[in-house]
Amino acid sequence: MRKTIPVVLCCLQLAVSVSASPIRPLSDIHGATLPHGQWFVPAGVSNPTPHSAGWQFYDNPTWPNEEGPGWGGSADSAAISGYITQYSTLSGKITQFTVQAAITNDTYDWEGPLDGTAATYGTFTAPVIAGQWMEPLFNAHLTANFAGKNSSASSNIYAVDYDELAFQGTSTSEPPVAGANGSFAVPTWTFGDIPPEGSTSRLLTFKFKTPVGPGDPLYEWVTWSYENLMDVFASRTRTVKIPMFPAGPVYDDGSAWPDFAGSYSCNASVFYDEKQSLGMRLGDNTAFGHYWWRGMYRGPTEMMQFRAYAGHAGKVDVSGVTLKASGTGNDKTDISAVTVYLDENESGLIDTGEPLLGAGAYDADDGTCTITFTSPATVPSPTIWGIYFVVAYTLNIGVQPDKTYKFELESVRATIAGTGTGVMTYGLPVASCTKNVIATPGVVTIGQAKKLSLGSLFILQVEPVIGEVGGNTFIEEPNCAAGIAVALSTPLWKRLWVPQDSFVTLVGRIGVQESDGQAFVKDPMIVPQYGFVVPPPVLMSCRSVGGGTFGLQRGTVDRVGFDLVPEKPSMGLNNVGMLVTVCGKVRYATWDAVWIDDGSGLWDGHLDDLGAPVPGLKVALPQGMVYGWLPAPKLNDFIHVTGIVTTQVYLDSPAEPKPLTKVVWPRQESDIVVDMPAM
Repeated sequence: MRKTIPVVLCCLQLAVSVSASPIRPLSDIHGATLPHGQWFVPAGVSNPTPHSAGWQFYDNPTWPNEEGPGWGGSADSAAISGYITQYSTLSGKITQFTVQAAITNDTYDWEGPLDGTAATYGTFTAPVIAGQWMEPLFNAHLTANFAGKNSSASSNIYAVDYDELAFQGTSTSEPPVAGANGSFAVPTWTFGDIPPEGSTSRLLTFKFKTPVGPGDPLYEWVTWSYENLMDVFASRTRTVKIPMFPAGPVYDDGSAWPDFAGSYSCNASVFYDEKQSLGMRLGDNTAFGHYWWRGMYRGPTEMMQFRAYAGHAGKVDVSGVTLKASGTGNDKTDISAVTVYLDENESGLIDTGEPLLGAGAYDADDGTCTITFTSPATVPSPTIWGIYFVVAYTLNIGVQPDKTYKFELESVRATIAGTGTGVMTYGLPVASCTKNVIATPGVVTIGQAKKLSLGSLFILQVEPVIGEVGGNTFIEEPNCAAGIAVALSTPLWKRLWVPQDSFVTLVGRIGVQESDGQAFVKDPMIVPQYGFVVPPPVLMSCRSVGGGTFGLQRGTVDRVGFDLVPEKPSMGLNNVGMLVTVCGKVRYATWDAVWIDDGSGLWDGHLDDLGAPVPGLKVALPQGMVYGWLPAPKLNDFIHVTGIVTTQVYLDSPAEPKPLTKVVWPRQESDIVVDMPAM
């Protein structure tokens, strides 16, 4: 609830978000003999010297609608936006308002044309934007196309305390002549250099020549925007430079062109210069944190993949890097070599034949390592993906356990290709993964791992991957003695796809998931294995699914709820995490599960629509059946199911810890087979 006061200050918050939104080179304009930059002159200077900006940025929405394409970036249509937060009144009429303007660079990579972005500028045209590259906005300018330069302008709104005036018109002269088919009349503010994902903000002030009161469209524009936090600025790609002056007020609802037509398509514009620059970011295949111990591979191991990319302005040579170390280990004495490779196939790994660019060592513990390349690596321009590098560590054999090592890519030596002239770099620092040095872990079976103390580290050798269900990947002993979940959502080695029916050796720690009570392997480091045969599922009754407590894996219950106190615990060997086959009659079905009964007398606490207990073993439905892409089993169907044994916490029990009921998760739709349809 806002407090009503006689004089209200109104602030228009203008957010210009530039970083994933489309950009256009103004030299693409056709229809005249000369390129058409956007020209500016300093405000308040006698006989000012004009200067131009060669690129324009837009605030397209990210997603298309029925009317036209989107082609916006991460900031969506808020790339250029305004939210009125204060205004001043006198005798009930608005006299001025203030704008908090912010430019956030969110330019993005896109290979190929942005259909629907062709534009017109008077009698001239600009073609479809051919592609997009991430790059800084150098010397960014924002123009207020709805405001005049002083109280004598034709617009009722005029700006004060602006930096420059922008030319509005279609003159073919470079620079244009003031007064010839346009004039330097549009208020402009400068925002400096803005790297991708960076932002800059300023306060802008506007006044009304004639104060506006209730019933005036400008009064409604200000007050409605203020009360409802409406975006009041738009600038779509179908416009070039300043298409109309003065432009009218607008509420930007985020829709795509051509919803914003005529002057309403662009009442604020952003222009910038382009210079040679180099952007840095972590590679998609960068190494994740991992374990290392004596006896492991002693050569260089990957710590980081990083990517360098240039904008439109030209090629850039990378001739060296500087790293800043951290961690609990002594970087000077424990790390024998730091090496940088050109990652030609972008794998994130040091592959055979990939060139070594340079090597070095740290000058102190937590110190720096400066590496000069034997020859520069040239980043092409423009390019969508740039080039990739891998940084690796080689540890000394005498490194002691319980130490960690990591670093940040602190700086990159980059110059205009072939000249030695420095360029702007951005996106730094970039952080590496963490290398954890540990004592050599023991090799155990899955069953032995479940009996270790919580958090213990171990090795599981040559285990088959039986599937991925419920957010976990599951592995099983080759002899079907035990199975366990592996949490791959936050791996500590690499983003490694571990397909069903493959084999792995892994290092990890034993844990118990609070959400479902399952023992699992956390923080895994995984190495694929090949040439082994995956064991078949184990056929068992519904009652045999689950089993009694085994180590950290608590046992399940066969019957729970319905005033059954105490619950009836499951008996027999624990098979949670294993691949099994069960069969039975479908006794109940929901949108994401069915309950099958083979006469085992199971109750897991679920109630039907009438509040009666549902008998049977719960079977979770695969995604295709949940979303209706494939038919799901129906009531009274006889089916057999192959799936992984998991658990579910029964929260309605008064017992502590809460009992675990059993659930079989099929890995894919073909794991559910209807043997006899319901009659």
